Amino acid sequence: MLLFRAALAVVILALSVSPGARSIDAAPQATRVSGFDVTQNWLRLVRGHTIGVIDDAARQAAYMAPVAQGQIIADMQLVRLLVLQASRTGLIQSSSSSSSSSSSSSSSSSSSPASRPVFAELRGRRLTLEQLAPLLGLTAEETGGPITAVAIADEDSAARRAIAKVMVRAALLHTDIAMAPPDELPAPPASGPRLAQTAVLLNDGRASSVLSVAIHYSIAREAIALVMPATAGTAVARQWYLATLAVLQAKRDYSSLLPHLETARISLTADPRIWLWSGAAYENLAAPVFQVAAGVTAANIEAPRPLLARAEQFYHRALELDAGCAECSLRLARVRQLSGQAEEAATLLARAEPKLGTPMLRYFAALFAGRSAEMLDKMTEARAAYVRAMAIFPSAQSPRLALAALSSRDSEQAQALSGIRTMFVTGASSADADPWWYYDVSLAANWAELVADMRKAAANLLEGR
Repeated sequence: MLLFRAALAVVILALSVSPGARSIDAAPQATRVSGFDVTQNWLRLVRGHTIGVIDDAARQAAYMAPVAQGQIIADMQLVRLLVLQASRTGLIQSSSSSSSSSSSSSSSSSSSPASRPVFAELRGRRLTLEQLAPLLGLTAEETGGPITAVAIADEDSAARRAIAKVMVRAALLHTDIAMAPPDELPAPPASGPRLAQTAVLLNDGRASSVLSVAIHYSIAREAIALVMPATAGTAVARQWYLATLAVLQAKRDYSSLLPHLETARISLTADPRIWLWSGAAYENLAAPVFQVAAGVTAANIEAPRPLLARAEQFYHRALELDAGCAECSLRLARVRQLSGQAEEAATLLARAEPKLGTPMLRYFAALFAGRSAEMLDKMTEARAAYVRAMAIFPSAQSPRLALAALSSRDSEQAQALSGIRTMFVTGASSADADPWWYYDVSLAANWAELVADMRKAAANLLEGR
């Protein structure tokens, strides 16, 4: 798991539980479904959680045992399979009732789709449609009556909306846990019962224990998968993916981000942003800072060449979906440049730079154009590009260092030394003076806005707007 600038966190098998965490099995439920105690206790926390707050429900859910977390995921997969089976049965029932309403034979009706019980089985566990409402804690008032296969088949039904509401709450409970600041959910102690999964965060050579969040995103994804089929939940699910992907990218949490992107590419396959962010993730992992860090930890990161090849494929797909995406062209140009295709990179940059909408993106384009020109031994063009970059961010160090390197190559030693001295003086005024240090996370700069949009979309669904 990669977190924050030049930092690498690796999930280890150190499992423990916070001494202050209370058992989620403390109080009984009114209606129990045999064999699903863990999931029903978890759903009580879901219903008791205030979205956007680290409350008692969040703290209890945060330190659940991995075996319980795994059981919840398995049960949610069983629920999803049941909903799928019920939807298919409901479509058949609707079709048969409209086309064969004249049939009244008792022998035929006993074997008709309407008379067959709807159930799902997964890994030796069984769940029937009649058990779905009690399992999820839904009342007949919430679901508009008994949950039937026909109701499940209708994406606008009260039953589907009720399921979506519960699952949105579940997804946001675990999202709040995953996004919580470290001081709100401190890591469990290294010793004691081996219950909660932790990770090691290496930052500037120092190692510290942190709570792993990957499992919480896994649970949230299972919940969101049950939100999306409902018409009312689609907008919330989309906003959830966009917000959580941005947060994970901004934190450089790649152990959680990569599986998250894999699911997003299936769920939101027509959204060019998903493919852009996928390309950026693999491009970033090919960078020296991550490659070197991986060498001193147990992190499993591929070599740069296959990572860059995958990034290029994703950028191509983003451009297929949105040919006018200038940032996609910018990042594709960078990947080709890193792969040694300087001429192609220069051509792409020349087309993209005038269309880029922010100073930061134009700055990146100028830096990349300068590097491509250097690779092609076009020093005059390289110098002009770096000067262009410096004009956009006058205090930035990167173009000054590049210009100093060019002067050194041209044996202009005095000018090179002057550029380096100026670089240190101008760079000392602000740690954020050079956007290059944040190129890898620049596309997630609006993560806070996306999180606010996600919570607003969730509130609209939960409040019936």
